[in-house]
Amino acid sequence: MTILPGLVYLRMDAKDKLPKKISTSLIVSLMILLFISTKITVLPVIFTHSVIKLSGISDFSTHSHIIKSSEYPEEFFSNSVWDRKKIKAGEYYSLRAVSIFTTNQFSFLCPEEIIKSYRESWKFNPLDSEFDTDVRLKLQKDAAYCVPVSATAVKRWDVPLQ
Repeated sequence: MTILPGLVYLRMDAKDKLPKKISTSLIVSLMILLFISTKITVLPVIFTHSVIKLSGISDFSTHSHIIKSSEYPEEFFSNSVWDRKKIKAGEYYSLRAVSIFTTNQFSFLCPEEIIKSYRESWKFNPLDSEFDTDVRLKLQKDAAYCVPVSATAVKRWDVPLQ
């Protein structure tokens, strides 16, 4: 399958111009990728992950985040899935979290357990049609605790405080 675009390029008429040969080969490649993606559902996930990791939108690593209590009260992260520690009572607290998506406006913080569920969502079992559904539901369950916060209200801080 991977040599098919090359074969299309080589089989084209010699009179065709180079841009036409290249664009035809690219279109054939994308069509093959689209077809394979419908059968192997993990390919779009891997592609998307690669793009957002390379662009710096996410790093999928656990970091400590310092949060002002006045902007996001501790009760906002009161569930036991959050690893929360007080820094200065009533003023600041730290939170161990994964920033799944970050822009200059907001950051989408998730508990550390999301990494395991996210990695599991990459797995693919062609003989088990319910596998994708089960993995997706597990990821949705873990992602239910994710919280969008203002990027200016949260500071990433990986140096140990105590």
